[in-house]
Amino acid sequence: MGQRETKTDKEFWDKTWEGSRLGHYAKISSLMAANYDFHRLLKRHLEKKKGAKRKAIELGSAKGLELVYFAKEFGYEPWGIDYSEHGCEMARLNLKKAGLDGKIICADLFKSKLPKKSFDLVYSGGLIEHFENPGKVVEKHAELLKKGGLLIITIPNYGKSSIYRQMLHKIGIEGEISKTHNFGIMEKAAFRKLFEKRGLEILEIGYYGPINLNLALEPKTGVLLIPFHLINQVLGYLTLGRKSRRLSSGLVVVARKKN
Repeated sequence: MGQRETKTDKEFWDKTWEGSRLGHYAKISSLMAANYDFHRLLKRHLEKKKGAKRKAIELGSAKGLELVYFAKEFGYEPWGIDYSEHGCEMARLNLKKAGLDGKIICADLFKSKLPKKSFDLVYSGGLIEHFENPGKVVEKHAELLKKGGLLIITIPNYGKSSIYRQMLHKIGIEGEISKTHNFGIMEKAAFRKLFEKRGLEILEIGYYGPINLNLALEPKTGVLLIPFHLINQVLGYLTLGRKSRRLSSGLVVVARKKN
């Protein structure tokens, strides 16, 4: 894939989504600590317009819960693209479960023929860090946006100063995770550079999200035990709304396309 070379492949994502269950979009807007800050952030930038025909697309849309959320909460027509067949099927089922018509395209993002300058919202969560050259992936996001459309991208915080990176190191899986994640973009300055000189007006950028120990422990354990889950929730509630290079679970950008 040249400059767009990915750090993962289709088999990786098929295994990731294999055996996953249908979810419910309401979890995104619930009081679960891991989602609450994300919900508040979106409320700051998105509004529901009655009668407006607006399209939102998620790049890397396996499961599709965010698409259901954008449709239910803000009235967007949901589109998604993913190259995991199992992930695409899960997204279609979740849209159907929510009573929504949507379009899920099962294809390689860079080989697809998605219409340029056609979407009011382009979103991805945990996608660009899986590429060697994430800037090219950001360009793909931007070219799909209409003038004035919104770009929202989130990535996990495995920056060198984060507790999650340190935990990965201590439990011996830092090297394993680095094979599939581009750690180099997980500092605020490096993350910001990805969006400069791309015809975007940055509305908000930085660290977000409460403590979420799943970032470090879930890849190794695979199953979250109830006591751990409860402890994680409590820590999450205690750090809601804080923006911390060390503790925040992710980085986010919200930007508007200029032309």
